[in-house]
Amino acid sequence: MFKRRSWKYGIASLVMFAIAAVGFVGSKTGSARAGALPPDIHFEAYEPQKAVYHVTTGGGWFGREHTHLLTVLRNHMNAVGPGFLDVQVVMQGDGVDLMLAARNNPRLAEAIDRLLADGARFVICYNTLVQRHIEPYTQMYRVKREQIVGAGVAEVTQLVSQGYVYLRI
Repeated sequence: MFKRRSWKYGIASLVMFAIAAVGFVGSKTGSARAGALPPDIHFEAYEPQKAVYHVTTGGGWFGREHTHLLTVLRNHMNAVGPGFLDVQVVMQGDGVDLMLAARNNPRLAEAIDRLLADGARFVICYNTLVQRHIEPYTQMYRVKREQIVGAGVAEVTQLVSQGYVYLRI
């Protein structure tokens, strides 16, 4: 009797969880539409900017962190304008997972290509490549020799000393 009752409660819990999850997803997408800004809002143009994005974490569940990073970069580029944003993306540690994932993920690869076409620069820490035994030219997406720097932290420090604003997403 006890086992049957536990089994029924388990199934009921799963069904309630599924209903709650569907309701949460539905409410999230509905609220995004309701909160959209009116099309008549305009913003002043930004002055040219220099920014270094220091990426040290992996992609998280289903690569959501990679997608988030590339979305933030795209929004930054769109806000300031191509040619007016000098952006350097320095990847070290688990941050290099972005270029590993992009090799087999067309959506990430396309987003990276668009950012590169608009002037973004992606660089990778040599120390991380050595420590993790990564061969950049075969295991990573579109990595060239000029994208590899001696040390990620040293690169970030140098860029900040040259007037780049430090950003960590």
